[in-house]
Amino acid sequence: MEVPGFPRLSKYLGVLPSGFSSYPECRSKGVLLTSALAEVPRHESWHGLP
Repeated sequence: MEVPGFPRLSKYLGVLPSGFSSYPECRSKGVLLTSALAEVPRHESWHGLP
């Protein structure tokens, strides 16, 4: 799963067997993360962060 603006998160999700669907018992955490990322305005300085 590609998360625009969050390359580390994208990399992490890429190693999970089925992305967010990998661990259904943790579904609420994925929903919270997805919701939080949708509300965050992007800033060009973020590209320089590790």
